[in-house]
Amino acid sequence: MTTKKKLKHRQKLETSRISRISRTKQFIISNTKSSLMNNIKWLEVFDWLQNENISFQLKTLLSIEQSYCDFIRELESTSILIDDSGDFTEFLEIEFVRTDSSDALLKFLLGSKISFNQTENRIQINGYEFMAKS
Repeated sequence: MTTKKKLKHRQKLETSRISRISRTKQFIISNTKSSLMNNIKWLEVFDWLQNENISFQLKTLLSIEQSYCDFIRELESTSILIDDSGDFTEFLEIEFVRTDSSDALLKFLLGSKISFNQTENRIQINGYEFMAKS
């Protein structure tokens, strides 16, 4: 890709990201009761997952689909890159992260005081508590 095309591509990604963040903030205000996670907690979770080489699924608030991540491409203080698109996901966009349960993960989450739901073999870390639907 030429330098001009790269710059245009980055500008397009940034414009899309700003628009997506704005829509996400509106969704949060309208549909959630409270945030269960913050940037520091998400950073701790993703740093731990990265160090342990654990794959996970991530769902954002505005997406119907879940994204699968077998390794983190880049981790910043407020966002994560989980694929080769160059399109970072802001922590505030995350509805949940789901991964296989393990004793090490449980110990980490409990020690870090991070709220989670557990089924027989899966752990889900939710980003928000939603309002009851009437």
